[in-house]
Amino acid sequence: MLAIDRDWPEKNRQSSVGFLRAWLKSLSWVKDPANRDAAVKIMGAELKLNPKQAAESFDDLSATGNLNLPGLQVVLDLRNQFGFKLPKGDKLPVYYDASFLSAAKGK
Repeated sequence: MLAIDRDWPEKNRQSSVGFLRAWLKSLSWVKDPANRDAAVKIMGAELKLNPKQAAESFDDLSATGNLNLPGLQVVLDLRNQFGFKLPKGDKLPVYYDASFLSAAKGK
């Protein structure tokens, strides 16, 4: 998951979209079965994970970079259910801006 405040990416849209393009390219490389062993080795070394932990980390990655909106809604609902009221309320769309990812994908 990537998170950032709204001001910086809005003021630096070109850099933000460029970062997301590179991130999407890296996701594509990692999800390619031909690169799996190398990706697991790199991830394990960088994050001090054993090969099983590193492999499981990659399995959880989205191949498309799309947000798991149902999953995010569950998190938001649980926060509200347990009294962690967020200043922007309980409507998920106010917490993300998909236009940056769309621009990175060339849509």
